[in-house]
Amino acid sequence: MSFLIYVEPGPLVQLICGMTSGALGASCVYPLQVVRTRMQAQRPNTDAAYKGMSDVFRRTFKHEGLRGFYKGIFPNLLKVVPSASITYMVYETMKKRLHLE
Repeated sequence: MSFLIYVEPGPLVQLICGMTSGALGASCVYPLQVVRTRMQAQRPNTDAAYKGMSDVFRRTFKHEGLRGFYKGIFPNLLKVVPSASITYMVYETMKKRLHLE
């Protein structure tokens, strides 16, 4: 007969989970942020202006490859990862203190 024993994760495990989820989430969404930023930063009504999102994707991939969609991700991760991990820890702590499980 086997029994499952549930052990509450400690603060370090919660911190690592928050960091991992923040890094993965930011990495998945970052190409869309690059496209959005390029569309916002362009000069409208010029020959070099993008015609839409698909044009930004196509031209970025053509001229810079896949790496072009991840330019500047490191500073973004320095912002997002600590924020996500702190949010995760606060959420878990408050859930325990308010007995919401």
